[in-house]
Amino acid sequence: MKIRSAASSKDLSRSELVVGFVHEKGKPTLAGVLADAVTHAERTGDMARGARKWSLFHPPLRARGPQRLAFVGLGKAEELDRENLRRAVAVAQHSAENAGVEDFALVLGDADHRGLDAFDAGVVVAEGLELGAYRYQPPKKDDQKPRKAQD
Repeated sequence: MKIRSAASSKDLSRSELVVGFVHEKGKPTLAGVLADAVTHAERTGDMARGARKWSLFHPPLRARGPQRLAFVGLGKAEELDRENLRRAVAVAQHSAENAGVEDFALVLGDADHRGLDAFDAGVVVAEGLELGAYRYQPPKKDDQKPRKAQD
């Protein structure tokens, strides 16, 4: 998956998957951007708000907006720090890849990086995307070569 940043004015309604964040108590990041889709997702009652919890929603038929909408829980707002944000972004990357999408839009609002300036938040997001994309591949076992006799 290629990583690139885009302006916040990008039209998200045509995306295959849009991922936002949600605190334990509070409105999701995307509430202002995709209000109708977020309202529908909240009405289901299935939005997980705990730290690093993933919720995936499909919009109703003929609804305007992205093909899929997802949220990653950030937990309690007062406990948000660099590491918690990094891990939440990694969950978003990993889960989006498992959902089978080619690319996705990750929306980070001001409340999602409270206490970090925009540059530091960007660094944390980049690190989280890299961590989420990592897959362990065990070493291949080669046939062991016979040892030479020692004199």
